[in-house]
Amino acid sequence: MEHLMASSVRRQFSFLVMMSPWTGGWKNTSDKGKGKGKKGGKKGQPARKDWVKKVPWADRLSKYYLRPYADRAGSPFVTGSLTEKELLSSCNLSNVMNEDCSEYCRRQGVALSEGAANLQVGTQVLKYHFAGGDLAAGLKGVGIQDFLELMNTPDGQKFQDACGYLNTAGNEVERTEQATATAVKRFMRFLTKDAEKKEVMFKKMLRFAARLHLCASEGLEAVTALGHPKVMAAGVQRVGMEYNLHAATRSWLKKPEDSEMLLWSLVGSFHQEKVDQKKTRAMNAWDEEDAAHSSSQAAGWGDFATTIGHESDDEPRAKGPAPGGKGHKRKVDALASDDEDESKQKELDLESSPEALPEAKIELGDYTTEALTELKKLVQDAAKNPKERPAIGTLQEALKIVPTSALESLGLQSIIQQFLQKTRYPKTANLHNFLETLERLAATLQDAFEQAEK
Repeated sequence: MEHLMASSVRRQFSFLVMMSPWTGGWKNTSDKGKGKGKKGGKKGQPARKDWVKKVPWADRLSKYYLRPYADRAGSPFVTGSLTEKELLSSCNLSNVMNEDCSEYCRRQGVALSEGAANLQVGTQVLKYHFAGGDLAAGLKGVGIQDFLELMNTPDGQKFQDACGYLNTAGNEVERTEQATATAVKRFMRFLTKDAEKKEVMFKKMLRFAARLHLCASEGLEAVTALGHPKVMAAGVQRVGMEYNLHAATRSWLKKPEDSEMLLWSLVGSFHQEKVDQKKTRAMNAWDEEDAAHSSSQAAGWGDFATTIGHESDDEPRAKGPAPGGKGHKRKVDALASDDEDESKQKELDLESSPEALPEAKIELGDYTTEALTELKKLVQDAAKNPKERPAIGTLQEALKIVPTSALESLGLQSIIQQFLQKTRYPKTANLHNFLETLERLAATLQDAFEQAEK
């Protein structure tokens, strides 16, 4: 019975994929884009290239199942005949995951970096709004409390009735032009009355929900990829027909279900694709001429200032030895703690206690709580209208004395340096994002002072 259900799910999902508007982007592209690489191929075969092209954003696994509107059942997913739970199951997703929609099947190092960013930012936004235990304050901070209160007003009730009438995928009701005019009037009146306040409310909700969506989607994709290593290997193998893979990855492809070989494939790819390239992949967040990266520049004002995911497909990939020398050839548990007997380790034990990952330590030095208070006030004042903002030089002076370790902990060194060279505030959208980043910086400094007092 389970076998028949699995076969049925695969057939249904295959149909969804074929009918998807993104299907063209998911076809195997191993026969496209042939070009010269640094290494020559065998006689009669094209040379493999060093720089692996990214998965187009529109084809990402996190986007393919979303529709731009809720269906008759209120679902935002393209489910076909599947339930939402069946659609989002790792069993189902593994039938779709390949190198054309998932970086885990294409650029494993990039997948780790971007995946970590998505999971980290989801954790951060939840902790920021809800870790204090004040649920009401958290809901208000993300706009949800204001939205609920607004919907309980007389105008909100009329707006909900109008939406129920205008949603033709909902209940079947008799619709006349006069009734439609009334519904449209209520719809327009609600959204245009106090429009600025509603804009703020909806922006808060969207910014919160977008981060949670990335976090949850990444979690599902990572669980699916790591739980189905053969699926990952199949995609990476096809990529390897056209591109040069890391040595550890080539070894892993011979035994895709070997956990330790997978570990070193991920480690090698991460260093090859992200660490070794970091020095040459900086992007100027203040370059207004680079319109193609406008959205990523806005994101760059946040905790991840290196604009994750914007690799140029034309730049050559730097090569170097595998991290840890010949570490990927070890036969013992690479994640075992130092006090364990490695000679007895036969399988990769992900539940052991490895050495803790390094954390950025903030050295406050001569920085005082008074300086922090002044910085917070300047950030608040800078958010006001232009006439009431403090002189940019005043804010710059306050930022000059911020401990470097605090900037490094959030990856803000280059952004702050660029701001210090400016003679005027950036445009409204960039300024808004920049000030939010300074608020996070202030919160980080506040935490450092509290830790120092313990």
